[in-house]
Amino acid sequence: MDIQTIIYCAVLIFFMAIVLTSLIDEKRAKISATPTLPSVSRTAFTMLNKSILGKEINHIAEFGCGWGGILIKLRKKFPKASIKGYEIAFWPYLTSLIRTFPYRKCISVCKQDFMNDDISQFDLIYCYLSPNHMIKIKEKLENTRSGIIILSNAFEIPGWKPKDIAYTGKFIKIPVYLYITS
Repeated sequence: MDIQTIIYCAVLIFFMAIVLTSLIDEKRAKISATPTLPSVSRTAFTMLNKSILGKEINHIAEFGCGWGGILIKLRKKFPKASIKGYEIAFWPYLTSLIRTFPYRKCISVCKQDFMNDDISQFDLIYCYLSPNHMIKIKEKLENTRSGIIILSNAFEIPGWKPKDIAYTGKFIKIPVYLYITS
């Protein structure tokens, strides 16, 4: 076997491993790693600007931080806050870790389910999950302190009335929900 064939086989095996681990992570997490559209993040941050007037934001979390884009935007918006990203899928976690490395003093990314952590410490939570996960978030947030701001991309917290809803997108209207725990 020549070197070119060996390299080709190694690259093919590597990409197959990426696909296989991604499928396993998707099955385990019950959601695929989907990046947030730029129009959605712009809408979410516009809503956030209106809701944080006079509030101090020191601790931020992103549930399902995926590829790390929102973590970096949160860092730019809140340069003095500590930010924690939660991701259980391997490749998005690794990508977030690499992308946020320059901000490692204020952004931490953990390969952990947020349901296994104390979330009452956070002033702001951003999430882009699934309806199933939103039920779990509701249960977790019902036992926390008041005043936590939750921004949810596309999926509402069942039974809760949002403080604000905005829609974005040209062809498909994607909702962004803003909640504040009471």
